[in-house]
Amino acid sequence: MSPYGQARPAPAHHALRRVLPLLCCCVLGDLTVFAQEEKPAGEDRLPTGERIMDKTLLARGGKEAFEKLENRVQKGTIEIAAGPQKAKGKITTHAAAPDKFYQFRDLGTAGKIEIGTDGETYWNIIGAKATVKEGNDREDMVASMDFYKEINWRDHFETVECLGKETIDGRSCYKVSLTSKTGDVETRYFDRKTGLHVRTEETSQGAQGEVKNETRYEDYREVNGVRFPFKIIQTSTGGGQSQTVTTVWESIEANAEIPDKQFDLPAAVKTAAKKASKPAPDKKK
Repeated sequence: MSPYGQARPAPAHHALRRVLPLLCCCVLGDLTVFAQEEKPAGEDRLPTGERIMDKTLLARGGKEAFEKLENRVQKGTIEIAAGPQKAKGKITTHAAAPDKFYQFRDLGTAGKIEIGTDGETYWNIIGAKATVKEGNDREDMVASMDFYKEINWRDHFETVECLGKETIDGRSCYKVSLTSKTGDVETRYFDRKTGLHVRTEETSQGAQGEVKNETRYEDYREVNGVRFPFKIIQTSTGGGQSQTVTTVWESIEANAEIPDKQFDLPAAVKTAAKKASKPAPDKKK
């Protein structure tokens, strides 16, 4: 209705001129919707870091599968290469829920290394020296030795942020920055197709300054419904030097028979713990 009364019917060719653009818009609109439907959902939008962490848990087997595991025994080989120098040996790991851990590395003439916790005291023995971890070092070990750390990751990180996409070894990955409770920052890469964690990068302070650490996770296989990387390559570079530690698990057994004493503190660690617990003597002014 016009302000001057009822509108007169428009000529047919006028009406056609109005209808054609509408038809074109409808067709183009339908094509646009079709194109959007064909494009994978969320292709241009980055997921949250939390969603990626939850996806990798699912890719590994899921929360329920992890919770069915009560302990784990891993046996394999370890090789350390630093320039022309190389050392090879055996490595064995025992871990039990919720927070018990023991690892023994026998590198032959290069020495032995032990790392572990009974759930309270976190320690290592390198050569003949036993050290009880305290402060941030202890908190870092608490996080890494949590038997269900894949489920409990929120307990160990303050922030998790997806920074974007990056190609790693020919695979499109999400790049995620994680800040631990102690303030350490690491970057993890997750395969966008499989959801699996494929690499970690972080920086630490060594005796000769900054050290860049890279860990690669390869050859995932299923054990009792949970996927584990059977090959782990750790490379540290700093002060003009580089060291690579390659661990290849020959077997991973879940819910095995592990004696209770497996996680008892070694005598050297007990001695170091007693020394660490003694109050420092008062200094005379």
